[in-house]
Amino acid sequence: ANGDATPAAGGSTQADTGQVAGQVTGTVWVADEDGDSLTAIDASSSRAVTTVNGIASPHNVQASPDGATVWAVSGSAQAVVAIDAVTHELLGSGPTGAGPAHVVVSPDGDRAYVTNSADDSLSVYESAGARPAATIPLSAGPHGLRPTADGATLVVANTAAGSIDLVDTRSRTRTVSIPVGASPVQVAVDAQARY
Repeated sequence: ANGDATPAAGGSTQADTGQVAGQVTGTVWVADEDGDSLTAIDASSSRAVTTVNGIASPHNVQASPDGATVWAVSGSAQAVVAIDAVTHELLGSGPTGAGPAHVVVSPDGDRAYVTNSADDSLSVYESAGARPAATIPLSAGPHGLRPTADGATLVVANTAAGSIDLVDTRSRTRTVSIPVGASPVQVAVDAQARY
């Protein structure tokens, strides 16, 4: 890997990083679980901009829809943290349940949600200060999750239960559990809220 660009399929230029040059911009955040840190990478230059240390075993990381805040879960500390994406300062942290797996932010940026795989629950946080707001019981082994475009529903994959749960974000209740087969780890929701 000498950094030279090579032609990719379709005639575009692809750097040795595997990304098509000039098509990706912004910041890519990487959770380094063994290094107890988050690394910010400038996508347009493929260079590390900064590393935020002191986040014990971050397993998952998500940016808020406006890109202003970065959220991460710490498995070993059983916590969620919110970091300012520009200054890299801690904006807040809150306790999670046992075995926090994934974090997502609501489309309006007002709330964050964390799946807790070891106690079969979903933690809800107010974005300002990462204040805990609710805990919602789920099926066994919740892992990956995604909100619908309007934020009214969360779809959660439950690895141990072999199901997905639909959560009404307004009433903060699980409305239905749908069997899908062994060990679902993640879900996707299209813009029309079909899942």
